[in-house]
Amino acid sequence: PAAHYLGELWKTDECDFVDVTMGLWRLQEVMREITRRSPPVSDPIRASRSALFCPIPGDVHCFGAHMIEDVFARAGWHSGVLLKPTRRELINHVSRQPRDLVGLTVSRDSPVSALAGLVKAIRSVSVKPNLVVLVGGHMINQNPACVEAIGADGTGVDARSALEAANRLVPAVPLQAPLKT
Repeated sequence: PAAHYLGELWKTDECDFVDVTMGLWRLQEVMREITRRSPPVSDPIRASRSALFCPIPGDVHCFGAHMIEDVFARAGWHSGVLLKPTRRELINHVSRQPRDLVGLTVSRDSPVSALAGLVKAIRSVSVKPNLVVLVGGHMINQNPACVEAIGADGTGVDARSALEAANRLVPAVPLQAPLKT
């Protein structure tokens, strides 16, 4: 919400580039401090699940993807983030790295058909046959009905609700303990 508010101030010309940049820098500092004070959960069940987060290709706003990746990592997921990926980079990554979930942040208005094409392409190359795709961000929050049209499995209005949706959609499998000899 704070980053969104900065964006609104930018749009209405109440903040300039420096103000918005400094505000986002401070938000990132707060995130780092929270991460430092909140070590990741050590949960073998959640650790068996993996996720990749990124803004949709062409979107310059990567703060949301970075933030949600941090939330998932602290919740015990193996997670990664691609910041400012091209479509080819995203597709190549998904085709090589087995992930249970891909989360796309959509902060700018994009044609639903283009997003549906991206989701379809991601699913078609995924190493995991039952890949779960979540979408979120400003555009999705403004029009939650588009989630189905995009072909995504779910959404969350914020990082906490996205984590709850992911925990429902991705089955947890306990990691096998090594056999003792």
